[in-house]
Amino acid sequence: MFTVVGESPDSLVLDIFGGSGTTGDAVIQLNREDNGDRKYILVEMGEYFNSVTLPRIKKIIYSTEWKNGKPSNITSGIPQIIKYMRLESYEDALSNITLEEKDSFFGSNLGDEYLIGYMLDMEAKGSLLNLDAFISPFEYNMKITEKNECKERRVDVVETFNYLIGLSVHSQSSISYFSTKEAVNPPYEGAVDLQKDLNGVYGFRQIEGTLPDGRKALIIWRNINQDNILASNAALDAYFSKYRINPADREFDVIYINGDNNLENLRLDDEQWKVVLIETEFNKRMWEE
Repeated sequence: MFTVVGESPDSLVLDIFGGSGTTGDAVIQLNREDNGDRKYILVEMGEYFNSVTLPRIKKIIYSTEWKNGKPSNITSGIPQIIKYMRLESYEDALSNITLEEKDSFFGSNLGDEYLIGYMLDMEAKGSLLNLDAFISPFEYNMKITEKNECKERRVDVVETFNYLIGLSVHSQSSISYFSTKEAVNPPYEGAVDLQKDLNGVYGFRQIEGTLPDGRKALIIWRNINQDNILASNAALDAYFSKYRINPADREFDVIYINGDNNLENLRLDDEQWKVVLIETEFNKRMWEE
């Protein structure tokens, strides 16, 4: 296999049985030898991923040689970004199911099979995807079971949404926080200006990319003040007006945003983009057949 891979310096190698990380190790070594740009995807469900697979990949990136747990040749390290994801398991899904009718006779007596087969679509659907929690998307938690212990863990709904819609990501920002002040030249009553503030209550993160059908998409995630939706939408308007990409440089076909908004009021005459609510699209993709 690696004879073929070695002939192409930009190959993509997939190993669905990642094991101890031998495939990733070999790809990294090949790149070292010929300055290649090969990429690898490893898939592993064993519990030893965190104790064996991931540490091995990190070590081989840092140094080609190790002795007694210490690198012997630190000059052999190469720059590399590792991205790893944990997929929701069947057990995690069960842990997050909450029935609207608690302690129901059927759910209590017929167990998981009844839950999944008959009650999932209606009585438990909202608990698998808590759309109300999208008002604080950067703090979305789910119950995750590890070593027979169920704990709440942070879930990256931003990344999850990219995969759900099949987005080819071109660029994405980190979360930027802002506070607001009264607009100098308000275009409407209640309009605000933004000023960057690490302790600000309004957080924004944007992703740009291309959908499978070729449409260009902009995704804006934000924190929403549920007690003052008007203020949150005024902050969104200010962010969109100041920080979006100049339409002269790049045009978007669709803009995804979490939470009800009035963003289409800012659309210019020569722009054709439409706004889609992330919650609506997320829910549709989660339950499409």
